[in-house]
Amino acid sequence: LGASLRSKLGAVRRKLVRVEFGRRLALAASVALLGLAVLLAVDWVTDLSLPVRTRILLTLGGLVAILLLRALAALWTQRRDEESLALMVEEREPGFRSRLIAAVQFARGKATVPDGDARRMVESMVDETEAYAKPMRLTEVVNTGPLRRALVVLFLLLGLGAGGYYAGGGITQDLLKRAFLSDVPVPRATRVVWTSQDLKV
Repeated sequence: LGASLRSKLGAVRRKLVRVEFGRRLALAASVALLGLAVLLAVDWVTDLSLPVRTRILLTLGGLVAILLLRALAALWTQRRDEESLALMVEEREPGFRSRLIAAVQFARGKATVPDGDARRMVESMVDETEAYAKPMRLTEVVNTGPLRRALVVLFLLLGLGAGGYYAGGGITQDLLKRAFLSDVPVPRATRVVWTSQDLKV
């Protein structure tokens, strides 16, 4: 009873989880890119010491790790039961007139239905609800706006980061090495390189 409805609600649940997981993953990637860009800029201006760069990198890594754990947690925390999903669908599709959540409750055996005419009435109501929901894409009730905005920000940061990397050339490469705790000196427009070794004057 209600197998088609429960299948459609399962698709809504999976999309809800995917959308929130993707949004949180995009947020973690955006924070990582933005934090790395700020580190490069500050290091280029102020010539950060190795201990300071280490602390900043550890802090940024910890923050990104927390955000990634939140993204993984969404795989469990965003799973809704069928009644919550049915209520969500009914808020967006008032044409169900509470039949969807009632059909789900009957299908899950949450209501005692005597045999005979009452049983046939319930089965008829569930069949009618399934027929009403059949042409619909119930997954459209999931709001994908936050995910789209998070992806726009991420792709914008990726584009700016790629442009800055190629525009900076060797300067950006040296700054990235320093960001990952290399002892490369800060790239400047003018460098003094000692080539004569020790001299006696």
